[in-house]
Amino acid sequence: KHSEKMEHLQQQREHLKGIEDDNADVEAKSTLLERQVQKRREDLLLSQTKHQEFTDELEVLKNELASSATALMKKRNDNTTTAKVLEEKHLALEDVRKQYQAVKASLESEVGATLDAEASAKEAERLLQ
Repeated sequence: KHSEKMEHLQQQREHLKGIEDDNADVEAKSTLLERQVQKRREDLLLSQTKHQEFTDELEVLKNELASSATALMKKRNDNTTTAKVLEEKHLALEDVRKQYQAVKASLESEVGATLDAEASAKEAERLLQ
C-alpha cells in the first residue's frame, strides 16, 4: 500500500511537473504576446501621430495655396486695371499727338504764309524804291 501511495505520489509529482511546465510555456507565450500587443500599440500610436502631423501639414499647405490663389487673383485684377489705365493713357497720348501734329502743321502753314507775306512786302518795297 505504501508503494502504491508512493507511486501515486510520484505520478502526482510528475503530473504537477507537467502542469508547471505547461504553465511556464503558457506564461512565456503570454509574455511574448503582451510584448507584441504593446509593440503594435506603440506602432499604432506612432502611425496616428504621423498621420496627424501629415494632416496638419496638409492643412497648412491648403491654407497657403488658398492664400496664394487669392493673392494671384488680386494681382491679376490689379494687372487688368493697370492695363486698362495704360490703354486709356495710350489713347489720350495718341489724341495729344494728333493735336500736336495738327497744331504743328497749322503753325508751319502760318510760318509759310508769313514768309510769303514778308517776301511780297520786300518785293513791293523794292519795287517802290
